[in-house]
Amino acid sequence: IESTFMMITKGEKFSFRKFLSHHIHNLLLPLCLNRADARIFTHDHYKNMFLKSNERVHVSEYSNLDQEFLINEIDVENKNEALKNRKLRFIIACRLIADKGVVVLLDAVKALQKMGVPAQIDIMGSGELEPECRQFIQAQQGAVTMSFVDPVAYGKDFFKYLSTYDVLLLPN
Repeated sequence: IESTFMMITKGEKFSFRKFLSHHIHNLLLPLCLNRADARIFTHDHYKNMFLKSNERVHVSEYSNLDQEFLINEIDVENKNEALKNRKLRFIIACRLIADKGVVVLLDAVKALQKMGVPAQIDIMGSGELEPECRQFIQAQQGAVTMSFVDPVAYGKDFFKYLSTYDVLLLPN
């Protein structure tokens, strides 16, 4: 179990489809998981939500970083030197849903705008909050600029692309 796309989140606008999906998943997932030979979760919360037993369970926190994708010290020094002459560049790559902290990001941008902190924030992703994000970006004026960037396939190219940024914002 990797995600909670099917769950109703706090403050989410009611829809019958989402209500039905939430309750069907909450009913069927535990039944299916109890019959499974192996159960792999990306977080303890999901395990505790859907199972009472710890038998045949593995929790594997996200760990897909290989050494080849990590930045070296010389590149870090070069990045720090370059920061003296430009805005700090942020990126978030995720599904654009409330559970991933997208609303928190938009609130943080408002705070940065008020403080006059120069920054560039790029969003890579899509989801139910994409229209709201695009509208928010259109309304932005000030030290913080925002934009959407095209998705890059996960792998070496993805990590190379992320390395062009100063800060990677990690979704929930």
